[in-house]
Amino acid sequence: MRIIFIDEVDSTNEEAKRLAHSGEIGPLWIGATSQTRGRGRRGRNWLSQDGNLFATGLYSLENGKDAANISFVAAIAVAKALENWVESDKIRLKWPNDVLIEGKKTSGILLESWVNNGLFQLAIGIGINIKNAPENIERTATCIANHLKPSAICPSPLELLEHLAEIFQDQLAILNTHGFGEIRKEWLKMAAGLGKPIIARTHDTEICGIFEFLGENGDLCLRDNENKLHQISAGDVFLL
Repeated sequence: MRIIFIDEVDSTNEEAKRLAHSGEIGPLWIGATSQTRGRGRRGRNWLSQDGNLFATGLYSLENGKDAANISFVAAIAVAKALENWVESDKIRLKWPNDVLIEGKKTSGILLESWVNNGLFQLAIGIGINIKNAPENIERTATCIANHLKPSAICPSPLELLEHLAEIFQDQLAILNTHGFGEIRKEWLKMAAGLGKPIIARTHDTEICGIFEFLGENGDLCLRDNENKLHQISAGDVFLL
């Protein structure tokens, strides 16, 4: 797997776009020590603290039909990569694509896509808190350093990226060979809040209910207090 690692960039997703428009088709991973304009989902800023990983995978696909499912592939890959340094029972996945350690956010994922000369291309942006976690934010965050296995040593950003890129490739092969059903089953094994009350916030409403299952297309399926089942394709989840 090809990896480029640079000291500072505005955003690894933006660097992926620039490379794509200059002819790069991937697969290629871009990592950085620092970002000056990192972004999260829904236009949120992503704080780029020292010692953490900021990375983007650039991939070209035959079409965009599986693009949304790749966020689940990425989340599983991050979780499995973290297991090298953190006990697996402490790691959970929160819909749609956050990775938690002991209930605190450790990683976020941002997918961006475009068509370039008839080719569907995807930037899979991943931020992982290795040594530092932001404070005074809406959701409590943590980092790998706070949850290391006995005798484990915190990875460098490049070491973690090399491990992550390999696992991502394996999980992508499962998606391509067996379809989203296998990815869905693996994701549900690590799902945070499954069978428990949660709040789902969309662009225009907020729904409280029980997180019953993950739909076959990746939708969050939540049953409210009036026994109505809601299928949510985009939004934010808050664990109760």
